[in-house]
Amino acid sequence: MIFPTSGKIDVQHFLELARFTPIIDVRSPSEYNAGHIPGAFNIPLFDDSERQAVGIKYKDHGREKAILTGLELIGNKLNVKLAEAMRLSGNSKILVHCWRGGIRSEAMAWLFSLGHLQMEVIGRRL
Repeated sequence: MIFPTSGKIDVQHFLELARFTPIIDVRSPSEYNAGHIPGAFNIPLFDDSERQAVGIKYKDHGREKAILTGLELIGNKLNVKLAEAMRLSGNSKILVHCWRGGIRSEAMAWLFSLGHLQMEVIGRRL
């Protein structure tokens, strides 16, 4: 897995790499449909209802409880998400995009690394 020291790269470098590397947008389908980087593929960590449930848990009970809820919701679907990223990778390289807080992109980067995919990650912290 390729990670700069910060764990993320800047937008300009990301877009330069995107000319030759598939972009995986890990946001929910409604976020993706509202706007995405042209050519990006959507492999969402959560569907829209799962994202809402995790967000409510985060707001009401904090980060740790939200993470546990998220894992409970997606645990049995991780293999499908990894297989899709591996199919899209072609040359074993991908770019991972989130844009909200960065937790989803970091989680999916970990998952994709299990398939020996090399990646760069872009996300932002609010």
